[in-house]
Amino acid sequence: MKYLVLLKAINVAGKNLVPMEKLRILLTGLQFSNVQTYIQSGNIIFESTQRDTDAITKTIEYQLQHSFQAASTAFVYTRNQFEVIVNGNPFLADPGNEIDHLHLTFMQHEPDKELVKDNEAAQHKYIIKGKYIYLHCPNGYGNTKLTNSLFEKKLKITATTRNWKTVLKLREMMKE
Repeated sequence: MKYLVLLKAINVAGKNLVPMEKLRILLTGLQFSNVQTYIQSGNIIFESTQRDTDAITKTIEYQLQHSFQAASTAFVYTRNQFEVIVNGNPFLADPGNEIDHLHLTFMQHEPDKELVKDNEAAQHKYIIKGKYIYLHCPNGYGNTKLTNSLFEKKLKITATTRNWKTVLKLREMMKE
């Protein structure tokens, strides 16, 4: 089965440094095959006979800490799960939304419905669907207040965000 792993806060601002080549070697040694990484921010695709995504998550998080002293949360998805997530972006329905303005935040678990309800006023820029937040940032992600930190604080979750170009590239890599 093919998997995508998104790592939170890897190789950001000189912290949690994980060389991608060493990570590929480490994961290959853990019985994962065809290990690929995309850019330096912790995007990994591999194949495995393992079917338990929780076990894969724990293994990767442990190895990051043990081998690289990098504390990170791993978000693990099968090819089919990721395809559903990508196809679920409600901002794609408007052809006027530029791809450069779209982002996707992955949450470790679905937030409490009351916390989501309390944040519905700003839904014109983001939409929460299950464990995912689809963002539309017309002034760019660097200029928005809709960051991982904001969502983690307001929704009491752990999150990582990817721009839509990266999401589409990862989708393409998952299909190969």
